[in-house]
Order: sequence, then C-alpha cells, then structure tokens
Amino acid sequence: MPTTPRFDGVSRRRVLVGAAWTAPVVLVATSAPAAAASPPVAGLIALTGVGANLIDGFVNVDAQVAYVGDGEPSPNYPVTAVTASVVIPTARLSGTPAPTISGTSWSYTGSSVEGSNTVLNFSYSATLTAATSPTPQLAFRVARTGDYTNFDVTVRANGTSNLLPVPQVQQTVTTAVGAVLIFNHTPPIQAQTGFQGPTPAYVFYGTAQWAGPYFPVGLPVNNIRAIARVLEANSTGDLILGSVAPEWTLVRGPEIVNGYWRVEYSYSGTLQQSNPNSPQLQIGLASTSQPPTLNVAEIRLEGTTSAGSTVFAQFNGPTVVTNDDPPVP
Repeated sequence: MPTTPRFDGVSRRRVLVGAAWTAPVVLVATSAPAAAASPPVAGLIALTGVGANLIDGFVNVDAQVAYVGDGEPSPNYPVTAVTASVVIPTARLSGTPAPTISGTSWSYTGSSVEGSNTVLNFSYSATLTAATSPTPQLAFRVARTGDYTNFDVTVRANGTSNLLPVPQVQQTVTTAVGAVLIFNHTPPIQAQTGFQGPTPAYVFYGTAQWAGPYFPVGLPVNNIRAIARVLEANSTGDLILGSVAPEWTLVRGPEIVNGYWRVEYSYSGTLQQSNPNSPQLQIGLASTSQPPTLNVAEIRLEGTTSAGSTVFAQFNGPTVVTNDDPPVP
C-alpha cells in the first residue's frame, strides 16, 4: 500500500503562505526634494555723514562708511577692501583732479570719466567691523570752477566680505555754500624741548578762525572740534595743559587710535562772519625723545555748517624744534 507523504502536521498551504511572508522585500529608491540652499552671508555697509560744500575755489566733500552687520549672531563677517567713489560734474572741476585729503586712513587712487562726470576714487586702509564702525571721515577738497551755483555730488561705497562683493551703497547730495576754518597761528604744531617745564612735547596751539567766503557769505559753523594726534612710538600719551579757554572741553583721550595717541577737544560756540575767532587752545603731548621727532603729528580742525556739511582744516608737523613755549596768539 503506497505510503502517504507526511508533513509533520504542516500543510502544504501553510508552507506556501509562509514562503510568501518570507520573500525578500525590494526597495525602490526615490529622490527626496533638495533642501533649499542658504544664501551666502556677508557683512553690509551704509553711508553716513555725506555732505558737500563750496568755498573759494574748491568743493569740499565728506562721508563715512558704516558697518551694518551680516544679519547673523555670528560670525559677523568684517568688510575689507573698502572703497569710495565720488561723482562730480566734470564741468565744475578745474584742471586735472588732485584732491587734498584730510587724515591718513583714506588715500586717493585716481579718477575716471563717466559720461559728463568725473569719478574720484579712494581706498580705505583698514578693515571695517562693528567695533571699528564707522570709518574715519573721508574728507577732501578739489579745485572747482564757476560761481556758487549748486550741483549734485554722488558718493558710492563698495567692499568685500566673506569673499563676496558687498552690495554697493550710494547717496546724492546737493552742494551748499560752506565756510573756511583755519588755525590763526602758524605753525599750529611745534616740537618743544620743554613745555610747561622740562618735558619735551608736541605742542598744539592757536585758535579756530572762520575765514569766509565773504561773498556770498559762508554759513555759520558749529560742532567745532580740534583733534590732535602723534604717532604712538613718538609720544608717551601724557597730556600737558597749557592755556585752555573754558569754551574748549576735553571729550576724548588721550587714547591710542589707529597707531596714534589721539586727543579731541570740542568748542562750545559757533563761528561765523560776526564772530570769527574762538578763544585759545594750547595743549601738549609728551615726547618719547629729546628733542621730539619732526613730522610725526597732526592737528585737524573740523566743524559742521548749518546746512549739515563738514568743513575742515589740517596741519601736519612739527616742522621746527624750539626751546621756548610758543607765544600766545
């Protein structure tokens, strides 16, 4: 009698069903949507304090570049290779542009032509960050032609941050009649072998004077400041007071800024045609050598006209050494 196969209690149907459950699973790969790419992060800049004014034979232009940040808590990428371009109608310039710059942080790099305009280009010597913002003022004058009819001046600023070009910013202002500020004592810096005693010092002295233009009458000037600087290596930073009128107030310093010992005084009054002279300011910064080294100091006189533009004068020196205190102007 044939033997009937046995499955030890496991039916064929159950084996087939079990096989179906143990068959390998084939996965079908599908592409997931790509994550949105984050835009590159870079620091941004802005212009501040832009102004332009007309004085006898010149147009004065001033501006500062400020750091805006990169919109992130960190790392706040700094801005390097900061440049500024100033656009002036060519017909209002006299001869080949040769701007005179006040200060040492900006340098003139040349000019170009843009239609009926001349573009004056400047470069900033340092890196711009939140801690160093804004830049020292770009302030210059350039010879002009014509009368005091106003015209537009455009200032542009550029830079690089996180290896990316920073979006250009620009501002256009209309010129106004300005004013001339001068030191009424020449030279306003001397190297003294002994100032107010035996200490060798760089002596800054004189008064601020409003000097026109007289027709049309220049604008009054206020917010007047006198800023004295000596290279860090040439001064101890000790401030020596001479004759300082009460209208002059020490507002900053002595402090080291950009490699210089720096002292800033402000004048409380307004200078104009009817009141052209400030009282005297006479101070010294002690020298590290005897006699003091020549041509390592500067004094800058600046103020703001009633139209909001900056006027300035600057003197570099000292050019002589003397054993006596300077005379009172």
